[in-house]
Amino acid sequence: MDSEVKLTSWSSDDNPRTGSFTFQIAGDGDDYSYKYKYNPSYAILKNWQRYWESGKHLDSDFDAIISYMLTNFSTGTNTSDNFDNTMLVMKNTGELKLLVWDSFGHDWLVRWKAPASPCDQYNFCGHFTSCNGNNYKPCNCLPGFKRAEVSDENNGCVRRTATEESCGGGGGEGRSAFLELVKVKPGIPDGKYPAENESECKERCLQNCSHCQAYSYVEADVNGYRCWIWTQELDTVQDVEDDHLRNLFVRLDKSDIEPTTRTCEPCGINTVPYPLSTGPNCGDPSYFNFSCNRSTDQLTFITRTSTSGTTIHHKVTSMDVESKKFVIQVDPSVTYCTYETFSSDESLHIGSPFSVTNDCLDEDEIEVTWEPPHEPICTHSQNCEGWNHSTCKATRNGTRCICDVNYRWDGDSLTCKQVPSKGNSSGKTYLILGITLTSVITLACAIIFAYLCNRKRKEDKKSNKRNRGRLFDNEKDVKDLIEEEGLEEEDNEGIEVPYFDFESILEATDNFSDANKLGRGGYGPVYKGKLQNGEV
Repeated sequence: MDSEVKLTSWSSDDNPRTGSFTFQIAGDGDDYSYKYKYNPSYAILKNWQRYWESGKHLDSDFDAIISYMLTNFSTGTNTSDNFDNTMLVMKNTGELKLLVWDSFGHDWLVRWKAPASPCDQYNFCGHFTSCNGNNYKPCNCLPGFKRAEVSDENNGCVRRTATEESCGGGGGEGRSAFLELVKVKPGIPDGKYPAENESECKERCLQNCSHCQAYSYVEADVNGYRCWIWTQELDTVQDVEDDHLRNLFVRLDKSDIEPTTRTCEPCGINTVPYPLSTGPNCGDPSYFNFSCNRSTDQLTFITRTSTSGTTIHHKVTSMDVESKKFVIQVDPSVTYCTYETFSSDESLHIGSPFSVTNDCLDEDEIEVTWEPPHEPICTHSQNCEGWNHSTCKATRNGTRCICDVNYRWDGDSLTCKQVPSKGNSSGKTYLILGITLTSVITLACAIIFAYLCNRKRKEDKKSNKRNRGRLFDNEKDVKDLIEEEGLEEEDNEGIEVPYFDFESILEATDNFSDANKLGRGGYGPVYKGKLQNGEV
């Protein structure tokens, strides 16, 4: 519509230059990249990408005001006189507020704002996640999904079992099953269809199993589209308390949601990983401290007071399978946290195999961890089918799935891990000892050889010093020196003059001083010298 207007944010609080956020009526004629197939009433765009959407019309009063403003006061029966004291403001952060002037308090009052919480932002936690803005950790993977292998948690989650495996190769539904999430707020569906009942909606989704992510069915829809289907990656699902929301059925592999001795059935948006237990037929009985209300899909952690033994149910707000931690809500009227450190009292008794991490996440939320479990309990061999390399055997701790020979139970990975046999261990030990001993001997030999060579050089040096200063005044002494120094025999011939070393000549001539210079001959200057024995 030509009369439609858009509200654009400033780039900062004090800079009126056009910012990143725009608020407008969402329609088919929008000039941003994402096109709504089923348009919400209004949308906030961030750099022309979807940031927030209303989904349905707002409360009738707010809807009329906003619609009237965004159509440049051209729709409805209202006149501008009704909005003299009303203001619609968008901050540079993307927060939108509807303000009404309070003539008594002389101030602007916030009547409505969007996004109301971080979870209202489009796909805030990423694909296949749930978001609850009231929790300290708002984002969680949906049951049957795991955190994507990236550093930023807002990149969402991925399926534990690939679609190709759960749907099968023939294009049918294969091992597919649906997890029902009660009263949640999903994103905009990829398709809306008429359907007579829920089974028809489910079958329509499974007609293309590999593209069937989820469906939702309601008995009455004002537009006649009772069946909603999601074929793309499921955007963040909001976990909010609202009786007017829809039930959502998410397609998963049967192995990811069916209760077994290895794991319990998910409770709504909460995964219940082994060894945690919500009943006697799943998980480990030692960890049977959880309860699932199937009418509300609410998972609770059960504690008992240390004095009276009174049972207290604490809402589980977050479950982290990888780190073996979960978060529970506690009574905010009781002080459990001092300087962000947990301190328990008789009203909150948490004992083994559970313990508080001493981290106070909020005034009414604390983090709890659990210990690695022992081998799984069993009553017959079939109970151990899910635990590879184990056999059901009686032990002093009861009948359990005991790991086979050369395997050892690892409570952290929940598997029987292979260990080296004794023969292999001895062989490796001998090999290490042999290499070590050889290295030590080689090093010792090198040290001894170096020592002997150094010693011989020192002795040779001392011998040379003893020879210095000696006067060889006949041919016999010179020959003896030649033999002592290992000279060749032919070097001995023709020696008929006395022999002196150079150091003796320097000392005898006082370093060739001018006082000892006699004159000059045909081969150079001639000096007088006096030896140590007094001979000139």
